[in-house]
Amino acid sequence: MLQNNTKSTHCNINADIKNKTTDKTTDKTTDNIDTIVNQLSKKYNDVNIDNYLKSLSQQDLIVLQIAVTHLKTSFNLEKSIGYLNWLNVNN
Repeated sequence: MLQNNTKSTHCNINADIKNKTTDKTTDKTTDNIDTIVNQLSKKYNDVNIDNYLKSLSQQDLIVLQIAVTHLKTSFNLEKSIGYLNWLNVNN
């Protein structure tokens, strides 16, 4: 697993996510997504995971949020179909 500077990466991920949403009605959703993305980024501490999270559309981020909140501790991003497909294409 590649290690990276998580502090600067988290800021970049947040900026990328905020750039994808500008409607005030989505502020609460965006805040929740920011929190989940930051938690996942810290948990896995992997450049590939960070790049995958940055590549997600707003709809994908909402789906990710639902998966994380519903599956809780049984959710594993490294084993998710979306991440594995992305990894195959991008590595």
